Amino acid sequence: QLKNIFNIPKEIDINELAKKNGNYIFTRDNFLKMILINKRIELNIPVILMGETGCGKTSLIKMLSLIIHRGEDKLKIMNINEGITDKDIINFIKQCEANKENEKKIWIFFDEINTCESMGLISEIIIKKTMNGEKINDNFVFIGSCNPYRKMTEKMKESGLIFLEEKKNNKYFFNKDNLVYNTNR
Repeated sequence: QLKNIFNIPKEIDINELAKKNGNYIFTRDNFLKMILINKRIELNIPVILMGETGCGKTSLIKMLSLIIHRGEDKLKIMNINEGITDKDIINFIKQCEANKENEKKIWIFFDEINTCESMGLISEIIIKKTMNGEKINDNFVFIGSCNPYRKMTEKMKESGLIFLEEKKNNKYFFNKDNLVYNTNR
């Protein structure tokens, strides 16, 4: 059924593609996600995956890219972290543009977009397909992933995670340092 939906030629073995992606295991849930993500990409709708660390967001995109590109590696991944700057992102995109494959679709995956301070630039890239107002290669497909914001719980504090609590005028206020996935310090 997967071959029919993604129009995969008979000579391509899905099991071989799964082995290329660390013995990827297809579940009904992942299969449906792949269909929905692919449809959004076809309709030029921005794709941002949200889920807990380790739930398989990156593996899902790697597998879908292998399927769509018939086993060719057309996925470029930028692992975002607190040290990434606008300049790093711009240089990454320029490296992808300088690649000789500009005539083919290239998927660019920004992994963990909520861990850096470049959300404005990343949003512009994913939504407008521009970078500082300049148009980006039409053959690029941008996908992002992030973790949900989670407030630190008592159990997490007891496990040794650092917890910073701020109080002003005897009132507690929302502090991003209380978030589990915050890496901006």
